[in-house]
Amino acid sequence: MKKFLCIIAALALVAGSCSKGDDEQPTPETPTTPVIEPGSDSRPGWQAPDYHSYEQTMTVLLYLQDELVPYAGSQDLICATVGNEVRGVAAVEKEGEQPWIALTIGGHGEGESISLSYYCDLLHRIFTLPDWSSFDSSVIPSGTTELYTPRFVK
Repeated sequence: MKKFLCIIAALALVAGSCSKGDDEQPTPETPTTPVIEPGSDSRPGWQAPDYHSYEQTMTVLLYLQDELVPYAGSQDLICATVGNEVRGVAAVEKEGEQPWIALTIGGHGEGESISLSYYCDLLHRIFTLPDWSSFDSSVIPSGTTELYTPRFVK
């Protein structure tokens, strides 16, 4: 009788595991990083300026926003401009999980409006923030505000 009950329990377990839901395909997970469409931009020829030509400099340690991290590479560039004048250029450093950029920007005085552009080689795209920040030689080099992690993709 004990064997009979064990067989019935085993059959019930097998029958319960063979439900209609097993034939259904699993739902794929939604990616957490949005897909960013590639472009057709060529790698720009941005050249670092002669910092001795400027009265002051400011240096900031930037991090790529999470949405751009999967696309980051060693051929990527960041460029700071005031008007149409290049004031700073730096390559993206990719050591570890979080790519970073040490960017020095030349300036003639406080308050100049700085635009920031990011060239992503993998996507062949240039992302630009027209009014990223104002020149401030007293700004601390690193921090956690949007100044240090510019939002190129919104």
